[in-house]
Amino acid sequence: MDKLQKTLLQSLREATGGILPLSLLVLAFSILLNFDNKLSAGETKADFTVYIFLTEDCKICQSYTPALRELHQTYAKDGFEFIGVFPNASSSQESMLSFQKTYALPFPAKLDIGNKISQSLGARLTPEVFVVDKASNKILYQGRIDNAFFKLGQRRSVITTHELQDALAAIKSGKPVAVAKTEAVGCFITPRKP
Repeated sequence: MDKLQKTLLQSLREATGGILPLSLLVLAFSILLNFDNKLSAGETKADFTVYIFLTEDCKICQSYTPALRELHQTYAKDGFEFIGVFPNASSSQESMLSFQKTYALPFPAKLDIGNKISQSLGARLTPEVFVVDKASNKILYQGRIDNAFFKLGQRRSVITTHELQDALAAIKSGKPVAVAKTEAVGCFITPRKP
């Protein structure tokens, strides 16, 4: 049993007061196994992971979904695995899948149970992006998708920089990322309570 499965089992125990009906256990593990299969399908070919921290009710996250679809379409075939990460306490499997369907996200989505992913990368906001080299586990880019938003609720009339796209293009061509860290603008992550 891996860490994610153990965490799921512990969460189920806590949610049900320690009594785990067999039907609930079977359903939970079948969802988890199905999800793991979706994630691992691209892992053998991908050299880099693009973690996109999202929240279902964040208007900034919602507004970036067309750009994320386009970036996925452009770079997924070139060794980049995209994963939407939902770290907020308010996120559930149902709300996450609904967001994925509503905004037609073509990449897998994952609940950040125990906030392990957000804590390990240092994510604080949604949307916030991390591009990680799988071989070295080094963060190659961290921050915003572009400069469309300069403050919460304040959008530029013209986008002048596309930091995530520029980072992916540099990595793809084997060059160093010129701007490796930017300040994301968005909604603060509300961590799940243990």
